[in-house]
Amino acid sequence: MKEKSQKSEKKHSAAGSNKAAGKRKNSEKDSLIQELKILIKDVDEEGLLFLIKQAHVLIYNKKAEEYNAKSEKIAKKTTIKKPPFSDKLSMEIKEADDNSSFIFVINRERKFFTLEEMRKIVRICHGSSDAKDASKKLYAWYKNNRGDVLNDIGIDNSLDPSLETMYKYIIKRYTVKK
Repeated sequence: MKEKSQKSEKKHSAAGSNKAAGKRKNSEKDSLIQELKILIKDVDEEGLLFLIKQAHVLIYNKKAEEYNAKSEKIAKKTTIKKPPFSDKLSMEIKEADDNSSFIFVINRERKFFTLEEMRKIVRICHGSSDAKDASKKLYAWYKNNRGDVLNDIGIDNSLDPSLETMYKYIIKRYTVKK
């Protein structure tokens, strides 16, 4: 019985302290309002306009802070799902009629290559011992010469399946010209 009354007293004292804090805030605000009323009598019209503008700014800033806080909470709760890349396992190469340029179509991206770039890529593929070796070499070449390919296709490292797809496609369809 004693325990219940002690717990009850603690609850009441906690609630009472919250009420007391609220009353203190209200009394502080009331005293500030009273002081402002006294001072405002000696402020000219220009000063009053300034005070009104400042009050509007303070109110606006408070609302903006509240809005930003709510927005941050919502942003933390929601996650935006990026659409998955369509396909890193298939590829198509479109050649210009005169073979002066090539378009790689992979992972919903179209990347243009000159004839000279295409020859280098074909040499890398045919000069590699296997798909893994070619992927490492292709990645290094793209990184040094065509970083846009890595970024646009979404290739993060030499183990990306797009590189193996390129290797297999090129080995089957192109030969090294001397």
